[in-house]
Amino acid sequence: MKRGSCPLITATNLVKTYKRETVLNHVSLSVQQGSATCVIGPNGSGKSTLLGILSGLLRADSGEVLFQGKPLAGQNALLRQIGFVPQQDSLFADLTVRDNLSFWAAAAHSSLARGLAIPAVAALGVKDMLRKPVEKLSGGMRRRTAIAAALLADPRLLILDEPFTGLDLSFKQELAQQLLLLKQGGITILYTSHNADEILPLSDTVCLLNGGRVALQASSESLPQDQGDLTQYLLLLIRGENAKI
Repeated sequence: MKRGSCPLITATNLVKTYKRETVLNHVSLSVQQGSATCVIGPNGSGKSTLLGILSGLLRADSGEVLFQGKPLAGQNALLRQIGFVPQQDSLFADLTVRDNLSFWAAAAHSSLARGLAIPAVAALGVKDMLRKPVEKLSGGMRRRTAIAAALLADPRLLILDEPFTGLDLSFKQELAQQLLLLKQGGITILYTSHNADEILPLSDTVCLLNGGRVALQASSESLPQDQGDLTQYLLLLIRGENAKI
């Protein structure tokens, strides 16, 4: 699958309120097929809520989400084309990687053998970890296992909430390379971050959320390519100050 010219998923004017606090305030976002999009923003900016809505786990108070031009809400056939990895994974720590993946494969109406044969799953290298208990895995290995579990249904879109959180630098670099390989294999990726250094190696598009609103959506090529300059540029936008490239 190659990146196309039309969006795989589009959100328009999403509004979500919790206890009278507006978390998303008319947020619009589009993700191109075969691309990687990073939603960046400070804590509390609405990133996780946005991903929950785009994955179908949450419902917006108003607004619309389209997947391949069709309304996503309540459409199980479309929802199965989306894999979601929350910040706190749903793996069973006292079970092996094999048992965990077997469970999620069954949930996807598949089998472990078929799941491991999916190119995107094979690219993560989990086959070499099947006998290991999840509680014995390193942070990077556990994150790869969680991503593999989300890919067992062979989705077209992979959504990850803060995938680099808690990983040291070497594991961050390893995971970024694994995600890049998935993108090159045709998986569309949407992920969140609050660190500028997690943007440039992977993403094609950057969306900055601030105060529940989209402050920026731009190609990563149009942004400062030095990490320090990019951090300063985003901080200025978050503060509502004039930011020039």
